[in-house]
Parts: sequence; structure tokens; C-alpha cells
Amino acid sequence: MRILKRDRRTILPQIAADFNDGASTSVSVRTVRRTVINMGPQSRMPTRVPLLAALHKALLLSWVRHHYHWTVDDWKYVTWSDESRSQLYRTDARVQVRKQSLIHSPVCQQVTVQSGGASVMVWDVCSWRDMGPLIRLETTLTGT
Repeated sequence: MRILKRDRRTILPQIAADFNDGASTSVSVRTVRRTVINMGPQSRMPTRVPLLAALHKALLLSWVRHHYHWTVDDWKYVTWSDESRSQLYRTDARVQVRKQSLIHSPVCQQVTVQSGGASVMVWDVCSWRDMGPLIRLETTLTGT
């Protein structure tokens, strides 16, 4: 477990090699796989976050420090906007199935369509007092 906690992205062959370096007995990758599964940690996709350069981090910290003491009344004059995409079929998400015996069960299957499926991109704006109209976008918005 210590080897896993050191680097959560370590692959099974590397875990086996690290364990075999310091141990008097040798273990196989298959043994490591079974042990990791039995220990409980499940594999998950890492959370996707935007890449922030040092300048971006400094600007964000400055913004937070400037707005830290704002009251609810101060925030009432702020307008928020965002875009969002919804898909009919989840074609760009990776799904993992743990049990090999359930691989053909309907609960372990992911429906796909050959053309990638339909999706819609929308944009909206809201404030304390009102919400703007939901606008369907034909293209992706950029920060410029």
C-alpha cells in the first residue's frame, strides 16, 4: 500500500518491481493485481483540471484575496456566465468494468453510435436577480 500511496499513477509492473527490489521473495504482476484489487482501492480516471501557469495561479490568488471579505450584498451585483455541452450518448468518456463475469451484462455495457451521437452546446448568464435566456451555440466559445 505504501508503494501505491507514493505515486498513485504507478503501473502494476512497476509496483511488482519496486516490491521485488526490497523483498526476499518475488511476486508476479498478477499477484500484485489481485492484492491491489483485494485491498480496495479502485482505479479511476484522474480528475481533469485546467493547466495553470505560475502567472495564472498568482492572478487567481490575488483575485481570491481581493474578494475574500465580500458580503452577500457585494455578490448581488455580479453576473455569471458559462457554457455547457450535453451528449445524447456518452461517447467521449472512459468507463471501466471491474468483474470479467459481468462484462456482457446490460448494466456493464455502454451504448455507442457510429457517428459519435448528438450533442448540444448552450450558454447562459445569471445574476442574483435574474437569469438570461438559454442560448444554443453552433460553435465553442473562446476566452478572447
